[in-house]
Amino acid sequence: WWKDLPLVLLLTGPSGTGKTLLARTLAEALLGRPASQLEAVGRFRTFHMNQFSIIEDQKTFFGPPRGTAGGGRGDLPELLKEWPDAVVLLDEVEKAHPSFARALLKVFGEH
Repeated sequence: WWKDLPLVLLLTGPSGTGKTLLARTLAEALLGRPASQLEAVGRFRTFHMNQFSIIEDQKTFFGPPRGTAGGGRGDLPELLKEWPDAVVLLDEVEKAHPSFARALLKVFGEH
């Protein structure tokens, strides 16, 4: 059952402790290219979550709710559609709207 779920690592800690460096190094190890090349094609992507501080921003990030007319896919689904094996860094998650945490748990398999 786990093969259908994304690999998720939660790295927490104060600024300057190497979380981003670890994510970049992990992307390089998993995907076999320098992180700068992976970023150029979209296989390593950083989302600065402080840009998603209001609940309406969820549509931009996740896409509109199912059954809703109009709109397309959100930024995260579009990325993962094109690059299912992408390494995604969600930086400063604590600065996003609180509802993002619940939604991310659903996306990452914690129901």
